[in-house]
Amino acid sequence: MPEAMTTRDPIVDEVREARMSLASKFDFDIDAIAQDAQRRQHTSGHVVVRRPPRPARPRPLEADDHPGEAVVEGTETHP
Repeated sequence: MPEAMTTRDPIVDEVREARMSLASKFDFDIDAIAQDAQRRQHTSGHVVVRRPPRPARPRPLEADDHPGEAVVEGTETHP
């Protein structure tokens, strides 16, 4: 079994600290955190770019697929 990483990454530590600070500020309420993020986004003065979703791409057939069928990611149905 591989040894656990013992080296701490200061950037990861900083991100985790910021996340905990923000979460505790809003009493760990994800809706309040999202509303605050949207408010800051709208009042920042920065241009927010919204791109249309990319179309699904066909993926290669797998062994259990039927020959001749095109399979589009995200459209598979499973019983």
